[in-house]
Amino acid sequence: MRGFEGWVGWFAKRQRFEHLKLVSQNLLAIEYMGNEFKNAIEMAGAPDLVGTVESLRLSYGVTRDHQKFLKSHDLLSPDHFDDQYRAQKKLRRMYDGWTHGKKAFAAQFGSVSEKLESFDRKFEPNEGWKVFVDHFR
Repeated sequence: MRGFEGWVGWFAKRQRFEHLKLVSQNLLAIEYMGNEFKNAIEMAGAPDLVGTVESLRLSYGVTRDHQKFLKSHDLLSPDHFDDQYRAQKKLRRMYDGWTHGKKAFAAQFGSVSEKLESFDRKFEPNEGWKVFVDHFR
């Protein structure tokens, strides 16, 4: 049976795992959505997306700084964690809207070129989260 210290250690490791996962998943989503929106601007001339792309670029810098911090420290501050959590909620809505549009296009004109996956499946490292997070230890 684990002692109190064992549970505290396990909880701290789990919390760090979740922080790394959140920040890293946000980075993957920002990169993907930024590229998709840039392509839409170039291909379809969608000037209304320029502000969104700029916002994603700024968000990428902040998120990348958080990931660098997590490489050398234990956890994000509660405020930074809340910021990343809110950012992920926005990214999820953005991605869901994007895939909804692609599904509607596919329904009308045929299949899309890439498999449409859930947010969590799309923005997961190839080796899985456990192996990915182990790189930070």
